[in-house]
Amino acid sequence: MSKRLAIIVAAMAAAGVAAAGGRKEQAPPKNASGVFVSATPKPGAGTFEMKVALDNEGEKVFELPAQVVVMYLEKNGLKRVRMVRVLGGRHAPEAKGNAQMVQGTLTKAEVQGALVVLTLKTGEGDAVAEQQLSMSSRIELAYHDEAGKLIVQHIAAAGKRDRADKGAKRERQGKGAPANDPPENF
Repeated sequence: MSKRLAIIVAAMAAAGVAAAGGRKEQAPPKNASGVFVSATPKPGAGTFEMKVALDNEGEKVFELPAQVVVMYLEKNGLKRVRMVRVLGGRHAPEAKGNAQMVQGTLTKAEVQGALVVLTLKTGEGDAVAEQQLSMSSRIELAYHDEAGKLIVQHIAAAGKRDRADKGAKRERQGKGAPANDPPENF
């Protein structure tokens, strides 16, 4: 009886190893930041070809699926995007604080000055509506490289570039600051 049990356990372990080997392990997304350049819809594909001028890497082309969830804040009647997330992930994002969420199909994204205006089609049937949301043209994004195609997972409005660290102190000339004179024995 124990021989049978050992054979069954060994067979189950082999099946488990085979099943685990068949699963595709996905690498964590790559992060980048830069300035949004343009986004043009691909005919019949349900995706956009998005160009971004990345910091220190030049301009790159990404694929952005049109089905998205947008987290935004509404202030003075203006909807400011905090994050655009592609649908199909493991879990849906949750709105935090005063943020609101809307799910829909991205129909247009165009640069207007320092902002990118996103047009999102929401609802179905008779309840279809278009919403316009704006975000900074300076963005941070997470993406996967799938056989040479850079596919966006999420886009976030970036903060201001090259800010001084909050904890760092500026050096000042004046009282208590050491003089910039060379030493006497120099």
